[in-house]
Amino acid sequence: MAHGETLLQPVSTDPVRARYQFRDQQPPRETFSEREVAILRLLAGGYSNKEIARTLFLAEGTVKNYVSTILEKLGTRDRTRAVLKAITLRVI
Repeated sequence: MAHGETLLQPVSTDPVRARYQFRDQQPPRETFSEREVAILRLLAGGYSNKEIARTLFLAEGTVKNYVSTILEKLGTRDRTRAVLKAITLRVI
C-alpha cells in the first residue's frame, strides 16, 4: 500500500507520460478534410500511396501531398505514428 505516497519516481514515469501526453489534446475534426480522413483510414489499413491513389481515383502525387499535410497536422514524421495519433485523438 502506498498510503498516499509516490510508488514510482517521476524520472521513471516521465517518458511514459510524455508518450501519451497528446491523448488529452482534442484537435477539432474539421481541421481534417473528408479526403484526409479517408486517406488516414486507408493508411490505417496498411495501404501504400499507390493503392490509396487507385482506391480514391487520385494521382499518386496528390496522395503524397495529402499524406505530407496529414503528417504535418498531426505533428508526426511517419505514417505509423500518424495513424496511432489519429486513432488516439479520435480523428479516425
